[in-house]
Amino acid sequence: MPRCAALAVLFATTAYGCTWISVPTEDKKQWVVGRSMELGGLPVPGTTKEVNDPWIFRTVPKGTALKPDVVGIARLRMCLGMKLDAWTAKYSYAGIGWVVDGESDHNVYDAVNTEGLTVDALSLRVSEYGANDTKARLPDGGAPVNLCFINFATYVVSNFATVGEVKGALASGALNVLAAGGHRDADMFGYVHWAISDRHGGKIVVEFIDGRPTVHDNAVGTMTNDPHYDWHLRNLDTYVMLGTRWADPKTNYETEIGIVPLQLSHGANTVGLPGDYTPPGRFVRAFYLKEFTARNNPPRSVADAMTAVTGVLNAVFIPKGVIAHHGQLANATAGKARGGAAPPVDPHELDLTYDYTQWNTLKVPGAARFHFRTYEDAQWRMVDLNKVDWAKGVTETFIVKYDTPVRDITSEVNGS
Repeated sequence: MPRCAALAVLFATTAYGCTWISVPTEDKKQWVVGRSMELGGLPVPGTTKEVNDPWIFRTVPKGTALKPDVVGIARLRMCLGMKLDAWTAKYSYAGIGWVVDGESDHNVYDAVNTEGLTVDALSLRVSEYGANDTKARLPDGGAPVNLCFINFATYVVSNFATVGEVKGALASGALNVLAAGGHRDADMFGYVHWAISDRHGGKIVVEFIDGRPTVHDNAVGTMTNDPHYDWHLRNLDTYVMLGTRWADPKTNYETEIGIVPLQLSHGANTVGLPGDYTPPGRFVRAFYLKEFTARNNPPRSVADAMTAVTGVLNAVFIPKGVIAHHGQLANATAGKARGGAAPPVDPHELDLTYDYTQWNTLKVPGAARFHFRTYEDAQWRMVDLNKVDWAKGVTETFIVKYDTPVRDITSEVNGS
């Protein structure tokens, strides 16, 4: 197989996408964090099988002993054989994680804790973590905490109360984040970067480049996926012509059909806004939409901010079947390399293997509230961490069990 074709097959084997935004209330006293999860099928090494196990909402009280062991996808050669550290949760937290083949762990990939710290893991396939170096030492001779990258979100949300604390721990070298081989491996769960925020409005993006952590202050309150975060910041300049005002042509002429050019309808200020679902397209679309609504209709309350964030999440919602299936590309490329046609693909076998919006979340750090909705049911469901009975220990609830997207109000219309 030609080298280019081989690379195309390699990078077509996984597809992951997510969008993250933060919107403040007008007085900047509260923030609402929104996130979409678009996760394609996960290939199992050495097979054609793909896993798409149910997502689960879990609550974990402070004092819980947490192990570096992880289930399912994380066993796909992520950090096997490494001497990783266990820890005890300093803060109670709640969020979404996995249950695979009946096995569970305490990991979360989208979460908030009782102190109002939020953390979200989003795909970044170009990430490069530390290799299998568990003998690293701090300047004072002490040992850092050795973590598999897949445990990083759980460690952060269970140990820190503010963005400043996270930045300090990373700057000091206290966290040694590792992965098998250090860099990506296309036949396992895609690598990630993290969006972290707190109740005070602090927002950062944490990425690993060349094995070392890079921390960005997330001034634009937006994050998606590849490439690196700073690339997306520069890419915003490409769309500087977008604005919040009604178009005002500087030149116009009286013609046989009237004055031209003339804006005849709404929306001209968004002409040029990307409509695609690539990470760059979603980053630009999410950023400008949230900025336009914040400037023209500033959220006066948390409820207003939740509505604004919901609107932006709707604008990046991916229905099943919209994103091209990566297996189609891989098969087509392999077929061309053999000089023949790609084998036929049964569309009914593809519904778990392309990106679509599996779920959305809203988090209100200042109130320690977590909301979620699923692909099948757009009704937001909320958990108030201040009211959780933490004495019950770890709890788990499958989020896909909810399926009531339509409310019948015929009886109300009939006055009964």
